[in-house]
Amino acid sequence: MKVRVEENRRLSADFQRMRVEWPGALPEPLPGQFVMVRTRSSTDPLWRRPFGVHDFSRRGGSASAALLYQVVGPTTRDLAATAAGESIDLLGPFGSGFDLRGKEHWLVAGGRGVAPLFFLARRLIEGVRSLRAMIGGCTESHVMQVEELREIGCPTEVATEDGSLGRRGMVTDLLAGGLEGISDERRKDIVVSACGPEGMLRRVSGLASAYAVAARLSLDTLMACGQGYCQGCTVKTRSGYSLCCREGPVFDAEVLSW
Repeated sequence: MKVRVEENRRLSADFQRMRVEWPGALPEPLPGQFVMVRTRSSTDPLWRRPFGVHDFSRRGGSASAALLYQVVGPTTRDLAATAAGESIDLLGPFGSGFDLRGKEHWLVAGGRGVAPLFFLARRLIEGVRSLRAMIGGCTESHVMQVEELREIGCPTEVATEDGSLGRRGMVTDLLAGGLEGISDERRKDIVVSACGPEGMLRRVSGLASAYAVAARLSLDTLMACGQGYCQGCTVKTRSGYSLCCREGPVFDAEVLSW
C-alpha cells in the first residue's frame, strides 16, 4: 500500500526518523509490531525490509506512524532520500506486541532498539503506568530519543561504551544496578521490555532470570516476507522453533533458548 511521507528528519550521521500517513484501511499498530517496506519496483533488493513502529498518533480524523531507521543498505538509503510529499510502499502491521500489563515497566534499549520502545513508552504513559527507560549505545551518536522520552514524562538514563554521553559502560550495567538496589518484593511488580543487539538481549535475559523479574524481548531477526510464508526467520525456543514474524518479534525471555 502506498503511503505519503509527512516528514523525514535526520537525527544523527546515520539515523533518521520518518513519519507517514497511516491509512484508515490498516489496523492500528500495537507497540512492538512492525511494518514491511519496499522502496523499489525492481527485484534489487528482492524482499521488503521490516521496521518497528516507532510512534503512532491520531489527530482528528487522520493518523500517522513514525519509523526510526539506520541508513545501512539499499532500502534505508532510499528512505533517507525520500522527501515529504513522496510515498513509500508499506504493509502491516505484523507480529506480536509488548504486553502493557504490569505495575512498573523498565524499558532497555541498545542503539536503534529504541525504535519500538518509544511507542511503548507513550502508551504506558497514557495508561498512567510507572516506568523508566535506559538507553545505551557505542557512542553519543548512537543514543536517540532521550529528550523526547523525558518530554513525555519517562525518566531516562543513558550509558555509552566510550563514555561520551551518560555513564561509561553498557546499558545492561544500568539495568543490573537498578535491579540490585531494590527489594525482592518490588521486583515482583517489574516488567522489563528490551530491544537491541543479541548480546544485549542475552544479558537482559540473564539478569531477569537472576533477579526473578519478567522480561519481554523484541528480537531484531532478519525477516524477508514478514508473514510466515518464507519460513526464514526461525528463533530457537525451549519448545522448538518459532517464526519471529508470527510468534514474535516480542518473546517472553523465559521461552527463548540462547
